[in-house]
Amino acid sequence: MILIEPGGGALVRFRRTVFRMDKNAHQLWNDLEAQIRREPMRAVILAFAGGFLLCLLPLGKLLGVLIKTTLLLLKPALLILGLVKMLEYSGVTCGPHKE
Repeated sequence: MILIEPGGGALVRFRRTVFRMDKNAHQLWNDLEAQIRREPMRAVILAFAGGFLLCLLPLGKLLGVLIKTTLLLLKPALLILGLVKMLEYSGVTCGPHKE
């Protein structure tokens, strides 16, 4: 749960974090481009090997298992979240009481 601070502190921290992540992603991208320009043959060989390995993987079956597992776990998760929300609306608390 994000607490909203006076003056929008949470929003400011979020923007700083996103800016840092964007800056890091651009730095990584620039490093990757520089590495490819220094060693283009190695980059081509690695791209070919990666594509070959991806062709060998049964991606359809892996995706099917991922979707089945997600849907299998989604039902109990929604049930638990619904129960928690219902208890929250009814005013039931499980932790220490603050008075």
